[in-house]
Amino acid sequence: MPRRRPSRDHLPPDLRRSGVGTTRPSELLPGPLSSLVGGRHFAGRCLRPAPRLAASMSVGTEGRRGRRLEWPMAEGYEVRGDPDAPHVPSKADLRAQKQAEAIRDAVRRSHFHQLTAGESVGGYYSHSHDQDDPGHLHPTRRAFPARADGGYDEESGPSLGVHPPPPVAANLVRALEVIASWPPTPDHQLMRWRLRLFCGHVVERHAHVESKTVHAAFMGGFACPECGLDPATIVAALALGTVAPLPVAPPLLPPTPARMKMLHRQLAKARADVARLTEEIERAGINRPV
Repeated sequence: MPRRRPSRDHLPPDLRRSGVGTTRPSELLPGPLSSLVGGRHFAGRCLRPAPRLAASMSVGTEGRRGRRLEWPMAEGYEVRGDPDAPHVPSKADLRAQKQAEAIRDAVRRSHFHQLTAGESVGGYYSHSHDQDDPGHLHPTRRAFPARADGGYDEESGPSLGVHPPPPVAANLVRALEVIASWPPTPDHQLMRWRLRLFCGHVVERHAHVESKTVHAAFMGGFACPECGLDPATIVAALALGTVAPLPVAPPLLPPTPARMKMLHRQLAKARADVARLTEEIERAGINRPV
């Protein structure tokens, strides 16, 4: 039975005719792999010119197309159009969306094989290709990197499917536990971005302040929280400013009387050491350094 094509009813009329496919939000990567490699981590984008960085601008300044921007712009961050201006997807936007969907489909076809011969016997590797018949085999392959004697061959067993084998799944769970144990990023280290997605929805998301470009901050796209298009590439972006201002250092308080007594004792000891060392140098007849 042929697979039914996903509906495009949630897209604007101009995008329904663009030829870009959509995917149901429920079609996610299986198992722990879906949590570790979400759609945005593999969202691709076409090559673009060098990012245009914003100088310091305030609310109400003129945008690239002469339109008055309604939001402030953070200095030193990439500016990609105006998220609040009417936008018609360009050919570059269509190519970027199709590339992102192709990468997504390749990741979902990624399956596992167990090595049955070679120095890495017992291990697993994963790859993706168009012909993904369950239980298919691959010929003997040359392992990389090669050894000093020219390398070695290794053989793999039949395809184990797209679900991670138990050892791989356990490693993914441990990796997620390590990531979950990291302390949260302070608000003053998070940059607010206003983004227009390929589907036409405008959202606001946060990224680390060290990510100066859209691709560095969001890898080109993510799942739209409004319509569920996954991935939805970013067609316009504007950095607004940090979530919270830099914390102000507390003023230095005068030392307490106990602290002052300790400092005076340390100063007296240091002066006594200097006098003792100076006397030893004079007795030894060593010229004192200038």
